[in-house]
Amino acid sequence: MSKKNQTSILFLTTLGVYIGLLMSGSAPGVIAQQAAAMTRNFDVKDEIEVKDDLDNKPDPDAIIAKYGFVAEEIYRAAVKASANETEAVESGHFNFFNFVTISPEGVSSWVSKPEFNNTPQRFGNYAKSLIGLYDTFLPRSADLHEKLRVDILMSLSDYEFRVNFLTETENTAAGFAYFLSQALTNRRDSEIDLRRSYIYSRSRIEVDGARVVIVTRLPRASLDPLLAENAI
Repeated sequence: MSKKNQTSILFLTTLGVYIGLLMSGSAPGVIAQQAAAMTRNFDVKDEIEVKDDLDNKPDPDAIIAKYGFVAEEIYRAAVKASANETEAVESGHFNFFNFVTISPEGVSSWVSKPEFNNTPQRFGNYAKSLIGLYDTFLPRSADLHEKLRVDILMSLSDYEFRVNFLTETENTAAGFAYFLSQALTNRRDSEIDLRRSYIYSRSRIEVDGARVVIVTRLPRASLDPLLAENAI
């Protein structure tokens, strides 16, 4: 158990003992001695830090809810962007792999790497959709980082969308993946929009070291008719 959790338990235990002493009619001196003995290591800052840690964690339900919208919007944008890139699509190389950072002013920064070996795509095609998704994972940052990476892969037959989120440790990733999986399962059961219901049914949560990955792979032959029938 962490020091912060121990401090929280100590505080609640101390409060319970204090109330018990009051109800039993103990003398004020006894109450003071007991309280002093049990709270000598208590620090209000620890309690505040615990709350801040909880508040700063991404919300799995919010992430999954936003993810369905974004996966659909990204596909629409990719279809338009690939219209003049027939050769790249046919060869299975119309791909997009970028780390994304959003500044406090709303400016998006995209960084790719040579080892990704991706064909050039303009991030402007996807910026608006991905800014909203970024905000469900991370606070905006003035400094570039590699905590969130977006992968988009388009071929003639398939569309794949991946969001890679870097956590602090492998254990943290495993725990966060569990809660995301629960949120995804709940969303599959509750989603009433036909397109997003299909997207959620073909999505899964993976863990790669300290990274949590949300993956959706869809056959275009099934997705295109849905989008055509439900055009925005």
